[in-house]
Amino acid sequence: MKFLLDHCFAPRVAQAIAALRGEAVVHQHDKFARDAGDESILQALAEEGGWTILSGDLNLARLRHQRRALRGYKVTVFSLAPAWLDLPLWEQAAKLVRRWPEIEREAAAVEAGTMVEIPVSPAAAFRKLGR
Repeated sequence: MKFLLDHCFAPRVAQAIAALRGEAVVHQHDKFARDAGDESILQALAEEGGWTILSGDLNLARLRHQRRALRGYKVTVFSLAPAWLDLPLWEQAAKLVRRWPEIEREAAAVEAGTMVEIPVSPAAAFRKLGR
């Protein structure tokens, strides 16, 4: 399983998780041009297969055409709950690393094309978002 952290994350966060995980975790800017559109990114990931996106873009879950594209391309997305964006970089990275085993388990368990919200609280369960 491969993970792409989108432009909402610092590239260093992706590099840190990749170093800890020992497998494919890349930042969007390391794989795609900075001006690449969501549609072209989704298409490329779908063609390669096996990718899961971690996103801080809250609009992915809110915009109907985005949800439809994700389902169509069968790319799973884990979206941060809004409270994540208020955290300082170090705290965000620490919480993400702490939740990483859960993210991997959930990514393996959900149907491709599903959107899942990651709450900040480690006691809170992941939540599947509207289809």
